[in-house]
Amino acid sequence: MNDISEMTKWVVTATSALKMMKATVDLMPVSTERNSAEEKLDEAAENLAFAEAELAKALGYKLCQCTFPPQIMLSKGRHERGDEVFRCNKCGKQEPSEQHFALQERVDAHNQGRRSWIDARRRR
Repeated sequence: MNDISEMTKWVVTATSALKMMKATVDLMPVSTERNSAEEKLDEAAENLAFAEAELAKALGYKLCQCTFPPQIMLSKGRHERGDEVFRCNKCGKQEPSEQHFALQERVDAHNQGRRSWIDARRRR
């Protein structure tokens, strides 16, 4: 199962199957069997989350480390400077951060109208 598209199909299918199983368990009367089934489904959901994170990593997605397994950070468009911005839907963390963009603005303002150190060495 080395093909990424094959892995993607597997994760989608497994997610769908897990949802159906959870719905079935919810129909069971309260008992030790139901509790056991819920525990197994929770374990399966956690394993599926690991698989999704691994797939996202293989596809080049950014991962947020606010939880374990990691959350997938999705693109929220481009910043006015042109950089693509990614955000975690769980904790709201953004990459690159607003502090990163503010620092870039300060550096640009500082360097505006100045010669570079290379120009100074060449006596320009």
